[in-house]
Amino acid sequence: MGEYVTIYGQQVKLGTCEDLYYTRLDQLRDYSPKVDVEEYLNPDNGFRYRFPFPEEDNLTIGNYDNFDKGLIISLHIDDYSLADFEHRDIWTACNIEGSYNVNIALPCPQSKELDWTFTQMPDNTIKKIKHSNNNFRLVSIKQQKQVNDEVWTVIACPYCGARVRIDYDDALKLVHSIKAGYVPSNDFYYTKVIDRIMQGYKVPAC
Repeated sequence: MGEYVTIYGQQVKLGTCEDLYYTRLDQLRDYSPKVDVEEYLNPDNGFRYRFPFPEEDNLTIGNYDNFDKGLIISLHIDDYSLADFEHRDIWTACNIEGSYNVNIALPCPQSKELDWTFTQMPDNTIKKIKHSNNNFRLVSIKQQKQVNDEVWTVIACPYCGARVRIDYDDALKLVHSIKAGYVPSNDFYYTKVIDRIMQGYKVPAC
């Protein structure tokens, strides 16, 4: 179901269901109370907002071309646990020149199931799924979500699309990976990304 709001007489699409692909949280807050957007600012409604990517600071609500944009981060080995959430199967099609199609569900390359999934054969042998080396872990920075009085970052698996909101401790892991792998080569951009991640969290009391 599409989510729309009327801004100065024009209907603008915000997103679909809980995913507000075409607006950032800070943008909605700027319109309130001049425009009736309170439904979309209410944390109890569970909306997820577009992450405030620095290169999109000049764009306005409803004017985002890549509706499900993400920023892929290769995790530092110390932060691999950040990708240990529930992943989805990936469906792939096998066919003969476009005919006789067979759809096959495979475990996500970043799921634990990839290594232990097997088929019990009629002759009682067990075959595991074979795959190439995957000695890396990736996440994609996607969205933000209001949780209590904070704004948590939402990350996704770039392979299967499964997504999860991350708490303060996991946000620190994400920031560590960004600093370790990206800040030295592009300090200006990724420092902004880090700032926007951490602005949403309150530092826990000691």
